Amino acid sequence: MRLATTLVHSPKDRHVPRALVLPERRPAHRPHRTFRLRIRTIEDAREAGRAGLPVHAIPPEVTAAWGFPRSGGTWLVVAKGLVGLVGTSFPVLALRSEEAARRPTLEDLVVVLLMREPLLARALAMRHRKFLHPDRLLKRILQEDQERSATLVGLQELVPGLPRVGESLPRSSLELQDRNAWVGGRL
Repeated sequence: MRLATTLVHSPKDRHVPRALVLPERRPAHRPHRTFRLRIRTIEDAREAGRAGLPVHAIPPEVTAAWGFPRSGGTWLVVAKGLVGLVGTSFPVLALRSEEAARRPTLEDLVVVLLMREPLLARALAMRHRKFLHPDRLLKRILQEDQERSATLVGLQELVPGLPRVGESLPRSSLELQDRNAWVGGRL
């Protein structure tokens, strides 16, 4: 199965000039069928991932393995182009990179957490800093436009090239959060 983006004309889009939108021709011998992806369980997400779709579930057990046992429910990470095609009750976090949505690295997981729980992202990055690649984390933060969240939690100390965007939490508060972050798991 491949990911394809299509434009569908709806009644409220009548103002789009006809010269700009061209109808697609379907081959007579092979009509196209479009599909939506339905993810009801974590196993559905795993099965979609095994099929090569850019979908990845982050259940509470995974965040507990990182050392954060009370981090909330399951999150579904999907590629941005697939967001409108996924039906699920899980909170959806969209990544621009299909590869990151398919097989997230530690740096991708820090970026996902920046979108949802910035302080948890900082705690994960600080706890597992020896496994982080600063250049890769910088690239992923910039690709996903998370500079503001990264600045808020002071990730510049781990990623020196990260531009400052917006305000940062006070240094004393971040140090207190680092000391009090309960992390008992291992990566």
